[in-house]
Amino acid sequence: MGVNGKSLKVIRWGITGALILLGGSLIWVVSDSLAARLFYRFRPDLERELSKPLGHPIVIGPYKGLRLWGVAIGSTELTVGERDSSTASFSSLTVKYAPIASLFHWRPVVLVRPKGTKFNLRPNSDGVYWVSGATKETPPNVALWLRLNDPAKVFIHPSKTELSVSTNSFLKLREKNLIGSIQLGLPGRGTLHLKGRGYLDHLELQARARLKRVKLEPIDNLLLDKFDLNAKGQLDGDLQVSVKQGALACTGGLTLVDFLLEGDSLTRELFSKKATISCSKDSILFPSTQWKYGPWISSITGEIPLKKEGMLDLLVNSSIGLKSVSSSRLNVAAKLPFEFTPKGLSFGELFADVNLKPFPLSPIGSIIGTPLAGTLAAKGEIVGPITALQPNLQIGIVNPQASQLRLQEEWRGDLLGRPDGGAKLSMASVRAPVPGSLSASFNRNWFLDNLTI
Repeated sequence: MGVNGKSLKVIRWGITGALILLGGSLIWVVSDSLAARLFYRFRPDLERELSKPLGHPIVIGPYKGLRLWGVAIGSTELTVGERDSSTASFSSLTVKYAPIASLFHWRPVVLVRPKGTKFNLRPNSDGVYWVSGATKETPPNVALWLRLNDPAKVFIHPSKTELSVSTNSFLKLREKNLIGSIQLGLPGRGTLHLKGRGYLDHLELQARARLKRVKLEPIDNLLLDKFDLNAKGQLDGDLQVSVKQGALACTGGLTLVDFLLEGDSLTRELFSKKATISCSKDSILFPSTQWKYGPWISSITGEIPLKKEGMLDLLVNSSIGLKSVSSSRLNVAAKLPFEFTPKGLSFGELFADVNLKPFPLSPIGSIIGTPLAGTLAAKGEIVGPITALQPNLQIGIVNPQASQLRLQEEWRGDLLGRPDGGAKLSMASVRAPVPGSLSASFNRNWFLDNLTI
């Protein structure tokens, strides 16, 4: 029997398809072999160039084959750096060229997808966990797109804190512009989701933070361990913040409940049942919050009126006293100017108005274990930079007693700041049968330098 025309066409198409598949496979095999040779040839140079900006020697894993628009790489490591002992490892990496993203951003975009990611972060002597390498070269006009769908495991030493991290981030190297999102998981202690954009070389950002039942214990291990302090509590909220050309904008809020701070450096526990931050179009509010520290209690409120640009003011009003003494409180009304600059946050001079009505000293004596008596009053102001505050206070003490020494008379004087730091206390008795005077000098660390009676 003969073969008809239709059957011949089918055979021809079948043979053509097979040849195309065979040819494509051969091309792929040849390309894969060529890519492997190029990879191993340039791997030492690539490791050397990448190690500089990372600040850690990188050991790139073996070639694992071609992928569409990219290559797959085996187990890769970032070893101990010159200025810190932190390390990182990846069970595999896929590095691809992203053509559509490159067209959209008018620059080559490199997509990096790591798997089996682990970070072991250890602070150096300065408390820094990762020190990047210094480079004077202008970054290339390239963007890095990091997609970490397989959550990374981050171990922070010596606090033994463990985090899981997922991210989808986009970094334009030349502009140092970072865009993306990151989700931090604290096993059994809540989640923190960050999303936004900003710059690595100056303070300009637009960000949103969503916190859900975030426990403070892992955070306090990172921030307070060196001070021998422990913090407990829970954070919740949804906060959006924008900083652009020095102007601050904010919406949403945060709530901290059952906050407790304790440790060897504190003689008692600091506690607050609830503290909140509330943002609106015109201001950032810190509603009245009650704090307790042993027998001491305080009420603190605050506000930051928002402006379009220039200096902002942190306004704080606080009232501090003893639970057992309701008749007298130390009242402080303070204003601290600050602004956002390209280098970060810059503070102006503090101005605080201080007013203490006659306060009985005997309850303080029972707290410190030394008999005290009399009443203390003070009024005035504290001004100056945070690092060099200057007091200007008028002080009065009536019938003072310390231990077995008691004076049945009134003393008045001033506590004045010195230009070189520290302060001088000058007091004199009022209408005493035998006039008396007292002079004391304090250094800039508020240790007693000199006492004359």
